[in-house]
Amino acid sequence: MIELLVRGGLWFTLPLTVIALAVVVAAGWAGHALMTGRGTGAFGKRMVFHLGLFGLVLGLLGQAIALYEAMAAIEAMGSVSPALLAGGLRVSLIAPMYGLGIFTTALLCWLALHLVAKNAAQPEMTPRTGGERGAASSAAENRS
Repeated sequence: MIELLVRGGLWFTLPLTVIALAVVVAAGWAGHALMTGRGTGAFGKRMVFHLGLFGLVLGLLGQAIALYEAMAAIEAMGSVSPALLAGGLRVSLIAPMYGLGIFTTALLCWLALHLVAKNAAQPEMTPRTGGERGAASSAAENRS
């Protein structure tokens, strides 16, 4: 795993790792706020989604810059073997795959937080059966 981070270019994979940790922290913070009733977790949900989206965009930017540099090197060399070209393309895919993984994780966290918030916002529904009566009707029976 560390080898992939190094091969993918530390200028992009290290910030992506920080973003991944921030997604986990924001999801935990929002989940804690929802579970303890200290808030709606709306800010945390938005933060999770936007951090994940930023990770995806940063990964795509990493690939674009890597491909630009690879094309400049190919242009300078004049001729390149297909195996060398394929290896460069493979390495250029590391950052966007990492960013896509972060976005997928963030989206799943956002979905879980959304469902928890939706369930927390609904009042607790208790089924009413024929045997249950309100306080007024039981007080009237006690008088008679």
